[in-house]
Amino acid sequence: MRQLRFLLILLFGFCLSTLTALAHVSDTSLLRIQILPKALVLDLNVDLSTLQKITPLDSNADGRVDRTELNHAAPGIEQYFRDNLRLFILDGPPELGKMSAPEWQGEATPDAEAQNAHVNFHFERPMPEGQRAFSLSVDIFNTLGNKHSLIVALIQGNNSEQTVLTADLPVLAYDPISAAGPAPQLSSLEMFRLGVEHILSGTDHLLFLLTLLVVVGSWRQMVFIVTAFTFAHSVTLLLAALRVVRLPEAFVESMIAASIVWVAAENLLRGEGGRRWMLTFVFGLIHGFGFAGNLEALDLPRQGFLRSVLLFNGGVEAGQLLVVLPLLPLIFWMRRFSWHMAVQRVISGSALVLALWWVWERLQ
Repeated sequence: MRQLRFLLILLFGFCLSTLTALAHVSDTSLLRIQILPKALVLDLNVDLSTLQKITPLDSNADGRVDRTELNHAAPGIEQYFRDNLRLFILDGPPELGKMSAPEWQGEATPDAEAQNAHVNFHFERPMPEGQRAFSLSVDIFNTLGNKHSLIVALIQGNNSEQTVLTADLPVLAYDPISAAGPAPQLSSLEMFRLGVEHILSGTDHLLFLLTLLVVVGSWRQMVFIVTAFTFAHSVTLLLAALRVVRLPEAFVESMIAASIVWVAAENLLRGEGGRRWMLTFVFGLIHGFGFAGNLEALDLPRQGFLRSVLLFNGGVEAGQLLVVLPLLPLIFWMRRFSWHMAVQRVISGSALVLALWWVWERLQ
């Protein structure tokens, strides 16, 4: 029994120690194409983990990527995009146009962790006045993997349309006056999948749930906690997506990490959940703003907007259940043994240290 207890503690400690390497791993990139009277403007938004599949970024091997390292790698990244994103207008050769210096998205710090920071690459290609038709051929999936998705947002004036390019559908042909019609919208399945992907790749959200549930003593308590979290983040996700309420990204990300610190400290000090659903509701409101970040980047059209948000939120809930349902029987089983408190302390202590690191990092 002592050997089993020791192995379980080591297992949980190892799993938590590797969470930083898994935080916010995304298999989706975003390409915004703005159709102007005399130009096409392309903004390609990619996270650093994806970029490092294209070329090594951490030249000094310190585990972080700063602005200098990114700028040093920019020519190679630019050439990769030019070779693998082929933009055709009329009968001319494929050309993306002039590229500006890469920019960190939003409030991401220059030395942010690779999984948390996104970089925007801005291209602008002149286009004959009156011309609107173009095609884009994408050949990035051999490098980034067949499961990678490139969401394309087409913006012309106040109109916005979305489609997704994958290894199975790598070509976009756009002609507003063609009988074929405009690009297809993101399907219901795709919006749902994005929600699932967001929660499963958001290690801070999952660590928050794990830290909440590790002290749960009954199914009733679990239902109250999960329901409170679901209702709270659904409310703020919708409000943020509708732009009724907006909070700075750095503040939201820091507060998400702080919510883990609070719950983990409470676990260590009290050792039980009590009326945890109330605390879960309060922090769930903050997590909802974090879930809204992906939706804002998609620039969803007003038509069918509510439906898209609800599908995305449904995906978040499904991903949450994929984690919670297998986890709870294990937690309840462990509570039958005296050593479950040791495991609980290992999980809570590791979560506390990791979340404190995230708070410090996200406030920089």
